[in-house]
Amino acid sequence: DSGRKRVKFADSMGLTLTSVKHFSSQEEPQIPTKVLSRYKSFPPQQDVLGDLCQNFRSSLDTDRLVA
Repeated sequence: DSGRKRVKFADSMGLTLTSVKHFSSQEEPQIPTKVLSRYKSFPPQQDVLGDLCQNFRSSLDTDRLVA
């Protein structure tokens, strides 16, 4: 399918990684304001938002690497 996007990782193509971000489940995620502003017209219910945040935190593995 020509409309599908493909992900290619720099290191698998023999390129040098420019940076490595270490993620930790102990840290609160930092969401850019411009991303959050997209959802202001669709405010979630507070209990749903709390459940979503808890599920997101519990799904993170400590020290994940992303290139």
